[in-house]
Amino acid sequence: MKATAIALAATLALGVLPVSARPLHRSGEMPAEPWSASRRDTVLAWDDGNYGTIYDGVTGLLGMGLAVRFEAPPWADRVTGIQFYIMPDGTADPTADLIGVVWRPDADMLPETPPVPCGLAFGGYPKDAWLEVNPTQPVDISDPEEFPDGIFFVGLYWQAMWNPIIGIDFDPPIDCQSYRDGPPGWENLTEADVMIRAVVAGTPTPVETTSWTAIKALFR
Repeated sequence: MKATAIALAATLALGVLPVSARPLHRSGEMPAEPWSASRRDTVLAWDDGNYGTIYDGVTGLLGMGLAVRFEAPPWADRVTGIQFYIMPDGTADPTADLIGVVWRPDADMLPETPPVPCGLAFGGYPKDAWLEVNPTQPVDISDPEEFPDGIFFVGLYWQAMWNPIIGIDFDPPIDCQSYRDGPPGWENLTEADVMIRAVVAGTPTPVETTSWTAIKALFR
């Protein structure tokens, strides 16, 4: 797993942006308007944004993975970012790099290795805050053979032991969509929702341009 993490770090481009007020939809609940009503970048989440106490966090060993499963809205065909809630832990800001990744589902509907790189944050990013990493190019999730029913996973591989700590939400309902990579393998975290979110978007619709000559012809 360490070799995988090192290889990923070598292929990523830096892309860290402050979290903006994008539309947020809790996965599994349809919004009041149909999904197709908004094709702007939209945040998918299972957590409610509240971690409870400073002890409500999850971490892991070097090379271990943490993933959250999502099903893309029908109009979404790209992952444009991943958001992580970095926990306060009484120490300095996290010093380890954070690699965000996207996984395809395997035959057992678990994260398939190798993952697709999706952004890198160098150590020193703030804690007790949301951090977003963005790929240089959006990750295409439109292929139904690779992403059946629009299912994909987002998350991270730890680059250092216990650093950083990611928030977890214990408030009901618990959606059982969070997974941590063993050993011995991926295990479903059934007692809490990990505070990792996916930012998705649809392919922009081309806008037809009208020449000035055509515009003038309308007034003749």
